[in-house]
Amino acid sequence: MKLLLFIVIEVLLLPITAIGGIVFSIEIMLKTFRRGFSVTAYSPFFARWFLHHLGQRTDEAAAALITALPGVSRWPLRLAVG
Repeated sequence: MKLLLFIVIEVLLLPITAIGGIVFSIEIMLKTFRRGFSVTAYSPFFARWFLHHLGQRTDEAAAALITALPGVSRWPLRLAVG
């Protein structure tokens, strides 16, 4: 029963998550491209932050830096992983 409830909630929230992920990705690419630096360092950083966000790995530095990085906005990030 819990699994079924989880699946229903995930399906209902999928459009919000997808929109957040798309906006988040486009925003990062556009802002970093304008400033002339690569996006490749963002991938491991987001993995560290995501593990911290899920409570799997304590990483206070990633939590503090997430919104200070160029191209990262809070609302698309929250939509993508919230």
